[in-house]
Amino acid sequence: MEFIFEILIELLLEIIVQILIGLGYGSIARAFKPEGSKNKLLGYLGIVLLSSILSLVFCLIFPSSYFPGISIIVNPIIVGLSMKYIGEWKSKKGASQTLIATFGGGALFAFIFSIIRFIIIYNEAFA
Repeated sequence: MEFIFEILIELLLEIIVQILIGLGYGSIARAFKPEGSKNKLLGYLGIVLLSSILSLVFCLIFPSSYFPGISIIVNPIIVGLSMKYIGEWKSKKGASQTLIATFGGGALFAFIFSIIRFIIIYNEAFA
């Protein structure tokens, strides 16, 4: 039972960190985004780069995982939906919506984050 609890806590912590980082990214992106900018390709590239860097930092803090592969499937869906709802909530309040505050942006962030974490953990486990 304790083992299952530890797994759930780890998954929950990873998802919460990804959502909080996504919210922080949205704030930074809005500060540097010129009005009317519509270049989504650069925005997605920024999400991939930020997610990659933060995933490496997260691996330094939490170097192991019980089931690293499950986050590749579960986290993008949960983070994508969470960021979509956060983006809709911000839009209703009159704030401009950032690329990461969409399902695609949040899911991309979580997917890259989880893939890099999986690669690092998997390689260390069999090194």
